[in-house]
Parts: sequence; C-alpha cells; structure tokens
Amino acid sequence: MSKLWSSDDPSVWLAEYSSLDDKSPSLASIYKSRIQQLNKSNLLELNNWINEELPSIVKSRSPFHLLKNELNQVMKWKLLHGQYRPRLQQLIESNSETSIIDCTKRAYTIAQQTSNNQEQYLSIVKSAIKILCELNGVGPATASAVLSIIEPNQFPFMGDEAMNSIPKLKPIKYTIEHYLLFVQEIRKKVQLLQKNSLDNDNKQFWTANRCVQCLWSEKHSQTLTKKVKRTNSSDDETTARKKTRK
Repeated sequence: MSKLWSSDDPSVWLAEYSSLDDKSPSLASIYKSRIQQLNKSNLLELNNWINEELPSIVKSRSPFHLLKNELNQVMKWKLLHGQYRPRLQQLIESNSETSIIDCTKRAYTIAQQTSNNQEQYLSIVKSAIKILCELNGVGPATASAVLSIIEPNQFPFMGDEAMNSIPKLKPIKYTIEHYLLFVQEIRKKVQLLQKNSLDNDNKQFWTANRCVQCLWSEKHSQTLTKKVKRTNSSDDETTARKKTRK
C-alpha cells in the first residue's frame, strides 16, 4: 500500500508536492521536478499548460467548452503522464470539432452544478462523465481529466498511480462506477487533510486533484529511485569488469 495514502498528515503529503514553504500551484517544485526527471518530451510544458493556463482559457468562453486541438493536447498529456496507449490518440483525433464542442459544453454545464447531498453529487459526476464518454477514445479516465480542468475538487483525475495507491479500489476497473468509488475515497482524504491543517491557507490548499498529484509524485519518486539504483549498480559492474581485465 502507498505510504502516503496511509497518512493523514498534511506535511507528509506536502513533501510530495512542493517545499514546505511553497504551496503555490504554479510553484510545485517537487512535483514538477519529478515530471522533468521522467525526461518525456514536452510533458512538463503540457502539464503547466493544462493546470495553469487551460482552465482560464476554458472559463473565458460562454458556455465553457474545449476545442479539438485542446482535447488532443489533454489526451497527449494523459498518455505521457501515465501509461502510453497510442491508439487512444488516434481515436480522439477522429472526433469532429463540432462533436467535441457540443459534448464538452453539455458536460461542463452539468459539472458546474453543486450539491452537499452525496447521492446528488455522485449523480452529477456520473452524468458529466457519461456525456464525455460519447466521444471516440474518451473513457472515464480521460473524461475526468477534461472535467478537472474546471472543477479540480469535484472531478479528480483518474490516474493509474492514484488508483493503484488506494487499497479499496483493487482490483482496478476503468468504469464509471469505479470512478465514483475513486472520487469518494479521494474526497474523504481531502477532508482529513483539511481538518488536520493548522491554518485556513493550508485548508484551502488541499483539493482532490492536488491529492492525485501527490500520489503520482510518490509513485514516480519510487520509480526514479529504482532507476538510479540500477544505473549505479550497472556502473559498479562496469568498473569491476575493467579492474578485472587490468
């Protein structure tokens, strides 16, 4: 199980996202450094654009919607950010501009509804996800990425790393019903982190999508550590062979 997921201490979670004195979403030093260390072309730039620029672009439109090239970029980010499935990019590109605008308009309109009632809230989530899944190549995970652009606390991104960190979600299924379970677990964690935060600024800092980013960061911290160990081990073996030949 993820060590991070088992903790309800905000400082432990923050250590996977940024330095302790840096809680600005645009200055997520640790999270972004791990993205950069993956050495995937354009991933950091795409990540910055999706998290820091695209929300304002979408919200400047009335009603909110995405254009085809923007959905293509969201899919590209998703594939680089997680498991690469090239067929999905081809399917996304097969959608027309009109269908993408129409589906995202309808989904975003529903996504802006709010309810303190758990059953009604989950019904809103389910309806918005289902509309986006009408598009070719869009499943619940991609739909969640699209919706998190405007409502990051209501629609956390259904990433592989976050899903695999939560014991109650195993075995993993990429269905709408499983996404609803994921949302509930993430929101419970957000509430605990907010409750355990010492001041109001810290409480506001924690959103569902930020928790997902921390879980991603934890997973790739482990991956990068393993790569370094393998590299060091390989270097040691090479040095040993050279000494033997001498």
